[in-house]
Amino acid sequence: MRISNGRLQMALMAPGVTDYNQLDATRQVNDGVYHHIAFVRQGTNGTLYIDGAFEVSGSTPGVTYLNTSGDFVIGRSACVGVDGTQYFTGQLDEISIYQQALSLAHVQSIYNAGSSGKCASAAPVIDSPPVSVTVSAGQTATFSVWAGGTPPMSYQWFLETNPVAGATSSSLVLSNVQPAQAGNYSVVISNAYGTVTSSNALLTVLTYPPTITSQAADYTVSAGYNASFSVTATGTAPLIYQWLRETSPVAGATNSSLVLNSVQPAQAGNYSVVVSNAYGTVSSSNALLIVMTYPPGITSQPKSRTVFQGRATNFSVTATGSSPLSYQWFLNSNSLPGHTVSTLLLTNIQPDQAGTYSVLVTNAYGSLLSSNAILTVLPPPVCISPPAGLVAWWRAESNTVNSIGLSDASFQYVNTGFMAGKVGAAFRLTQGNYLRVPASSDLNLGPGAGLTIEGWIRPDTISGPQPVAEWNNGLGNVGAGLMLNSVYGYGVLEGYLTDTNAKPTRTIVLRSPAYTVTNLVWQHVALTFDKSSGVAAMYVNGISVAQTNLGTFLPATTQAPFYLGYRASGSYSGYRFYGGIDEMSLYNRGLTAAEIQSIVLADDQGKCLPPPPSSVPPFSGIVAWWRG
Repeated sequence: MRISNGRLQMALMAPGVTDYNQLDATRQVNDGVYHHIAFVRQGTNGTLYIDGAFEVSGSTPGVTYLNTSGDFVIGRSACVGVDGTQYFTGQLDEISIYQQALSLAHVQSIYNAGSSGKCASAAPVIDSPPVSVTVSAGQTATFSVWAGGTPPMSYQWFLETNPVAGATSSSLVLSNVQPAQAGNYSVVISNAYGTVTSSNALLTVLTYPPTITSQAADYTVSAGYNASFSVTATGTAPLIYQWLRETSPVAGATNSSLVLNSVQPAQAGNYSVVVSNAYGTVSSSNALLIVMTYPPGITSQPKSRTVFQGRATNFSVTATGSSPLSYQWFLNSNSLPGHTVSTLLLTNIQPDQAGTYSVLVTNAYGSLLSSNAILTVLPPPVCISPPAGLVAWWRAESNTVNSIGLSDASFQYVNTGFMAGKVGAAFRLTQGNYLRVPASSDLNLGPGAGLTIEGWIRPDTISGPQPVAEWNNGLGNVGAGLMLNSVYGYGVLEGYLTDTNAKPTRTIVLRSPAYTVTNLVWQHVALTFDKSSGVAAMYVNGISVAQTNLGTFLPATTQAPFYLGYRASGSYSGYRFYGGIDEMSLYNRGLTAAEIQSIVLADDQGKCLPPPPSSVPPFSGIVAWWRG
């Protein structure tokens, strides 16, 4: 506060804030007589009084916190800089600071006291008595009193004539007010010079009986599923709930919501709730629970299986209907003890387990027998002699050797990678590694009677272009090969052959349906071309998935490297295969469908290794033999 041009100014500034709020008086106070001045701030509003009368007020929203921890300076500005050199010239008297906002009546009483001023030793005087309060039960009520007098002063609040325990300050706060606390409240204020009792302040506590503002709605649910009802109620707390089915209480249902788990038809009917408190009771309207029941229905039938003796397989069914559903599996119309779930798992299968399997699905509302699934049990697989025309066979038995010819493969990018394969070990292609076989006359199959690429793959994923095996000259020409290509659908297998007879060169692509190949499972893939008939075919697990007649066609395999798991050039250049490759083989003719199927049926026994060459007797005249 300061005087500028004979008029009072009051400035408020928050710590660290350069902007401030200022109140400017209009009356002159530099007329040579004493004036009583007061500034009162309550909330964000400040008021300036002169000689017990209102002068000016205004909102000070920019100042939300006043720092009063520093020095209080009288007669000089506390600001650093130019303002810090300004001093008050005149007389100051009775400067006082209060820890609460004074009312206009308080300010006027001090002004009206004139030269008598504030009493140095005075009995308590109530300047602002407590006022009556009306609250709803459960809310908070507050009474306050403001009194002058010589400190220290003591306070004791009363309800009617009874002291309120612990109520010994200038404010009385009553939390969670209940009707029993209604009545007249007063406070006795004491100091060393006297005692004063305030006028009564009436506490009125309003109470409300329950009212339902949101009723429960009807509910339709299938048997075996959950159902719920809920209401919204108002009224004086605490509210007590009890749900009813028809006229009978539902045990434990004492909340505003009712949840019924795994509902059964016997629970259908009308539900309501009674809401009560100390001041009344109200019943909700009825909400109807309808429980729908359904006999079993089969949405996915068990499928026939063909397995080798000693292996495992399973049959499964997917059924709908009201819960609970029960299952019983049958073999040739005879029930299988203990097999009472939706999936039938068979291990170490023997020939006597071959036959017709079915499952009976039952619930409380009916039963349904599935269609038949045939289990065919084959003798344990044995290796087969490699079909004629085998020119390359990369068995991947922890090496990259060609078991038939001289065209060994070699890992590129990452030195090695092997895993458990379909037949023994397999190549594991990951981290970008692949295999390359140099160009050789042994692998130039184009001029011959045809060609076949066949082997086992286990892709980690069926998305993205993934070259499996192909000839590629590194100049953009792909001779023949196999590739997964999700551009045309997940699990699509492509076989392609390039014709060197045509000008310009033409490439024929065979493409399987989507999801022909799946991930994380060993599958046999093959591409065949028979030059005499012109027929090219592609197989997955011994089943033809694409076929076409190329007519006169000369595959481009001349002097080109052969790659496993990599596209060296052309479209999709740089793409790799991720997963396992096993038993990859090349033939100089197109294998028949029966030959492809025989390889598949050999399963994990694969193709038999050819016997080692027969030994010959030593030639006559030998005089030394270091056999090692």
